Amino acid sequence: MITDARESGDSDSKSSEITTTVFDIATLLMRKRKFIGLCLAVTLLPALIVLLLMSNQYRSTATILPASPTNQLTSLSAMVGLSMPQEQDESSSELYPEILRSRQILSAVLKPTYQYTDDGALKLITLTEYFGEDNPDKLCDQLAGITSISTSKTTGTITVSVDTKYPELSQSILNTYLSELEHYNMVSRKSKAREVEQYLARELAARRQELAACQDSLKSFQESNLNWSETSNPYLLRELAALQREVAIKEQAYAFLSQQYEASKLKVQEDTPIVRVLDKPNLPTVKSSPFRLQILTVIGLLTFIAAILIIAIGENLRMRARATERQSYHRFRENFATVFPTLSRRILPEYTAPTDTATTPERNHRGVLVLHKQEKPR
Repeated sequence: MITDARESGDSDSKSSEITTTVFDIATLLMRKRKFIGLCLAVTLLPALIVLLLMSNQYRSTATILPASPTNQLTSLSAMVGLSMPQEQDESSSELYPEILRSRQILSAVLKPTYQYTDDGALKLITLTEYFGEDNPDKLCDQLAGITSISTSKTTGTITVSVDTKYPELSQSILNTYLSELEHYNMVSRKSKAREVEQYLARELAARRQELAACQDSLKSFQESNLNWSETSNPYLLRELAALQREVAIKEQAYAFLSQQYEASKLKVQEDTPIVRVLDKPNLPTVKSSPFRLQILTVIGLLTFIAAILIIAIGENLRMRARATERQSYHRFRENFATVFPTLSRRILPEYTAPTDTATTPERNHRGVLVLHKQEKPR
């Protein structure tokens, strides 16, 4: 029973301490409400002005599907007996983000003149005019800044988006991105396979001429020696065998190059990746930024927390200053009382911490001077 009473007493004291602490904090904040309001006004008003001056941004988004992992042309060439060289498979879709971020694509997107509608009027603008910049490097950086490219780790789809102040301009720039990507795939990325095809075409033409020359030599020998099939002359037979052997070698080389040439033509088509667009660039109707209300809420919350911290630090410093003042007063009073004990009790009252109410010195029944609180007149 005694233990329960003690525990209940402890819990009541703890709850009273918590209530007192919360009440003290609330009282302190109410006392400092002007300071908190000033801090909120100093931060929120400039932030509101800046947010109102910022233009709305509109985002156009497109989604690109990943390249097919199956190599159908290789299977087809194997079915018809063509041996295509096996190379490391480079998925074109994995390279799309890097290609879109390349300086070549950015420079190509910066060149056209775009049209958009502003307040019902059709206007033309270049990105140099839009950004207000002539430096090519800075233009590429600013264009990359309004472009967002991300790849899904699960599906491999690529999402490309562009943010500008005008919905139609965002859509037009994104369409140019996709057009330049398709052009790069059709022209630049198949150049290696095209060079191989052209090389094999030149070699095949040369081998065709060599084969024709060998065949002409064999034909001339046979026409000069009409009885070559019945002759037993070893010299004629040896020359005939050499010519036939050379023709056979040339025929084999020509057949092999013809096979490689046909395979290279398929390789050219295979190395030309197709940009498969799942979602074409949309025309945005809702702004993508700025989120003014959310930004102001965050700024206000951070300012309120910062003001509370400043108040807490100031209150802590003030309490420490009071403690130092109290200790100095007691030390002086003790030293004075050592020399003048009677006079000390009469002229040096007990230390009372300063409060918001006024204090007046009075003497008690023993004749000691004591400070008493006096209510401020209302």
